[in-house]
Amino acid sequence: MQVIYKNLLLVATIIIWSLMTAAKFAKYDNNYGYAIFALLASIFMTFSVVIIWLVNRQTVKSSMALTILFLITSSPISLFLFVYFYEDFVGRYFQL
Repeated sequence: MQVIYKNLLLVATIIIWSLMTAAKFAKYDNNYGYAIFALLASIFMTFSVVIIWLVNRQTVKSSMALTILFLITSSPISLFLFVYFYEDFVGRYFQL
């Protein structure tokens, strides 16, 4: 279960941030879809982490560093902050 959990967090983080990167370079109508899908994936994975915590705490405790890293980098709040401060990071506006 721990290996599946670790791989799931890694794959989810890669998918979420690749969608945010795709939203950056997509045309105007498509970037909404990418950003919304990244946000939904982030919400789903955050709820999944909470459910796994409630069901099997030992799995999350054994991977606490990876879980905290996921929550810092890929939680919905992180995505909102990234979009809000996008101009400071990249130098141009995130066009949603």
